[in-house]
Amino acid sequence: MTRGFAVLAIPSTAHKDRLERGVERALSLGLTPCVVADRLVVLTSGDIKVNALGATGGALIGDAFRRLTPIQTCDGHPCASEEAACILGEGRASMDMWGDYVAIYFGGDGDLRFLHSPCGSLNLYYMPWDECLLMASDAALLLGISGSQRRLNWDMVAHAILWDDVSCGQTCIDGIGEIRSGECGRWRRGAVSVEAIWDPWRFTEAEVSIWESREAIELVRWEIHRCVAARKTPGTHHAIDLSGGLDSSIVAAACAAAGIKATGINLFDSGTEGDERHFARGVADHLKLALREGMPKAGDIDLDRCARGHLPRPYARAFVQALDHSAFEIASELGATTFLNGGGGDSVFCHLQSSAPVVDALRSRGHAPGAARMAFEVARSAQCNVWDVMMKSGKKLWRGSPADRMTANREFVSEALEVKQGAPPLPPPRLRPLPGKVEQMQGIYRSLSSINGFARSDHMKGIFPLLSQPLVEACLRIPSWLWLGEGRNRLIARLAMEGELPPMAIWRISKGGLGQLQRDIMCKKRNQIRAKLLDGQLARQGFIDPDLIGRELENDGSYRIESLYRLMRLHDIETWCSA
Repeated sequence: MTRGFAVLAIPSTAHKDRLERGVERALSLGLTPCVVADRLVVLTSGDIKVNALGATGGALIGDAFRRLTPIQTCDGHPCASEEAACILGEGRASMDMWGDYVAIYFGGDGDLRFLHSPCGSLNLYYMPWDECLLMASDAALLLGISGSQRRLNWDMVAHAILWDDVSCGQTCIDGIGEIRSGECGRWRRGAVSVEAIWDPWRFTEAEVSIWESREAIELVRWEIHRCVAARKTPGTHHAIDLSGGLDSSIVAAACAAAGIKATGINLFDSGTEGDERHFARGVADHLKLALREGMPKAGDIDLDRCARGHLPRPYARAFVQALDHSAFEIASELGATTFLNGGGGDSVFCHLQSSAPVVDALRSRGHAPGAARMAFEVARSAQCNVWDVMMKSGKKLWRGSPADRMTANREFVSEALEVKQGAPPLPPPRLRPLPGKVEQMQGIYRSLSSINGFARSDHMKGIFPLLSQPLVEACLRIPSWLWLGEGRNRLIARLAMEGELPPMAIWRISKGGLGQLQRDIMCKKRNQIRAKLLDGQLARQGFIDPDLIGRELENDGSYRIESLYRLMRLHDIETWCSA
């Protein structure tokens, strides 16, 4: 049984029989009741924390922290649940609380609210059923409790093909909706409406921006340590995914400073780009952190198995199976029940692969250094030609940033599908944001979606501290040009943690990757991938171009390296559809 939760709610006590029937089905699935109220029951499996919310008849699921202090909102104090209920009832959750939590409670008008914390890693899906409302952390629980069959929503499958890693509130299974990070659902008279309770764009506006590097460095250092230290659980052994890159090294350093009992896990492959043991060992030695190493293999991957098929969208990547398998094995041997991962660090720390900082500097009304200097900084950090940077900056300034309009991935997609689908909705800004902030925001939202790809999360608690709400908000306040300097990206984060990590980690330029592992998979299983895509459901639905894919994968020398990731991703979606 995976870690998860389910919630059953009824409109009035007159529907008590439906509630009891749903609870019986939930018990048969291995769930255990945690909160039982007149109109609502919360059940869980695994080690998910649940606190009753007193008079509201609701519950707070997961970890919630007070905004100004690194302590739990519901920490066992007699008044804690009443305080949390008051914060939620007054609509102050996004301002006074943060963490990985889901809150479900009845408002003063009697309507049910179900809220997903900003930047939270818990999932919240919902499904109306027989005058009741079911909510759960995955689709398998919703379908199991309701007794419904899994029916694919092909329009949303098409959306997933074009707009990978971007949710629009609907899922790829008919009848199941999603409450995304920073949203709140309201159930009234059998209908669900959804509204945003968190506006991240307000942290990108000029009046709250931080224009001085010194202030930015101090704030980022403070928030990194606060957000990691808050996750310390006495008596728990933590595993840290320590690649040796900047982001994972920052997480490891903050864990060491907080006294979190942990072991680093470094996974490497045979390719030079994927072997970062030298960096991971240097960080571990500096922090006096125990380190374990593992080598994922292409043979560990079963392309016919969907790692997280119980979720209502194709999140998981096939090649990640090998990493998850190796990391989970090592963590289990260590007795670790929680893993920390530096996911999202590139986006939060504004690592942009574009000329946007130059345009931001031109539009900053005197707050930034000259555009020519910024063009040189972009070129130096990206190791590209400064004239190309200036030319692209000019086009972006004149025509508008293409980042304002997310671009669909049309590679290997049929023409009919291109016409059919539009751009996915993102929270609209109140004012026109700078291009760099748009790109940073899009990266953060994609990162929040991609953390669902870890199968370990079904058995271990996963923490992604660099995607914590206070740190995200702080980094959004820092202009894009301040993140560049000395030939480096993510400069503010580097300077913030400079005194706690060795120079080889702080000033590292290279980035690792698992391209060799993906190439090994393609070499060994190309025929299997080709056959499944050409004869699969995506081809039958007319979503992909089988002729183009067939030619691309005709032999070992025909496919392009730059297309490898896309082809494997389409295969992942095909596998999920068949799960």
